[in-house]
Amino acid sequence: MSPRSLPNVILILFGDVLASQGLVLLLITFLHCSARISRNLANQLLSIFNIMFLALSPQPHHSFPLDVRTALRHFGIETDFTRHGCCPKCFGLYNIKDPTKISCSYRALPNGRPCGAKLRDKVNRPLRFFSTQSLETWLSRFLKRPEIDAALNETSADTSSLPYGDIRRSPLWRVIRKEDGQIFLEGPGRLAFSLYVDWFNPLGNKAAGEPNLIPSVVVLRLYISRSGKKVSFGTIALFCLNLPPSLRNKHENIFLFGIMPGPTEPSLEQINHLLRPLVKQLLYHYEVGITIPTPTSPDGQLFQSALLTLVSDLPASRKTAGFASHSATHFCPNCDLTLHDIGSLDFEGWERRSWREQKLWARESRHAQNKAEKDDILKERGMRYSVLNELPYWDPIKMNLLDTMHLLSGLLKYHAEKLLNLRDEAKSTKRGDGTVSSSEDEDEDQDDREIGEGADENAEIEEELRGLAEEMERARTRIFLRPTRAPPS
Repeated sequence: MSPRSLPNVILILFGDVLASQGLVLLLITFLHCSARISRNLANQLLSIFNIMFLALSPQPHHSFPLDVRTALRHFGIETDFTRHGCCPKCFGLYNIKDPTKISCSYRALPNGRPCGAKLRDKVNRPLRFFSTQSLETWLSRFLKRPEIDAALNETSADTSSLPYGDIRRSPLWRVIRKEDGQIFLEGPGRLAFSLYVDWFNPLGNKAAGEPNLIPSVVVLRLYISRSGKKVSFGTIALFCLNLPPSLRNKHENIFLFGIMPGPTEPSLEQINHLLRPLVKQLLYHYEVGITIPTPTSPDGQLFQSALLTLVSDLPASRKTAGFASHSATHFCPNCDLTLHDIGSLDFEGWERRSWREQKLWARESRHAQNKAEKDDILKERGMRYSVLNELPYWDPIKMNLLDTMHLLSGLLKYHAEKLLNLRDEAKSTKRGDGTVSSSEDEDEDQDDREIGEGADENAEIEEELRGLAEEMERARTRIFLRPTRAPPS
């Protein structure tokens, strides 16, 4: 088939130009959304089909889009993203449409030097981006789904029927109150969200700097003993706590606000740059709200939202909420116990922190004139500035929750059995030396033996592979570095 006859084939299959344009847009949109072809590839396909349609009709009746984002808007499934420029050094955000932003002007201290990091390349393109999603746009799609509307109406009707332990039955659900004293989350159209922040390595455990010997040898060596290069990208996501647990953590019900750019994590207060756009949206949805038509309220219902909890692992929660690390003098975010008294079990003497006082010291830390003042507040109060404190209802003491996944996956068992020596006597047996051991000890001893045997086996395999690699390197040297013979005279 000649290239000139291809447009005629398309016209025969699709009927006319307008119908064929719509079907092509639908096909490429499907490939972009479901088959996950890149935006660049989708745009290239649109350009190719546009050339074909111009061959069919030099003056088409309808303009054909050359960008897949236009096709997404055409079908009403676009996602409202905002692209920010992100400083490669301090993670400060800036407007990418401002061509005068060549270097970063952020100052960590009022009288300090600006960051000064380079923001653009030689052709004036931003070196790094941070894209965020609109909560308003996401809620407009989320609340229009019939199953979500039914679940929200069911759970808001009678909270007493909820299972014990659900956060909607906890006292925390009634902490946020409006100026008139009304409990915020007990009003109609009130949504509560949980914030999740964490980092991951998108490259997996891949080793860097391996010699270019034999691919199979390198792969085996990676599998056996290499820990991998550290590359971190972060996730900022919201979970709707009004949903029942069966729906709460499904992918389609999670609001992904943004992916924090890598390859390194933001340090300490730098994460505030990335959280500030989210806090601005949450402030608007708390104070004003948006009206959205739903299946049960076709004319629209006012929805207001609040951030109720922060759930992350220990390093991420301390960094996000503005608390000192677990090894600091004031290590605990809930009480004033110091690291020196960490062994104290007199819990009645643990004086709880005041959230108002903590937010006050966080503001003092933000307005500190020099680094020494910030360090003194961190050491004496265990607090630094967090942009979450800009939310008027935010309680960094009560709303910073424990990460149950890590808590239940070994921490409680370790503290109970190893530190407090709380073990089941029925499962304990006497060793030959008279000491008491539990079945868990025997399992651990067996695991230790298996780990030791596996480590010895891995060491032997690695030694054999190393010898094989050396032999092949010597063979390669003999073959490729063999001296050439002189030509016959």
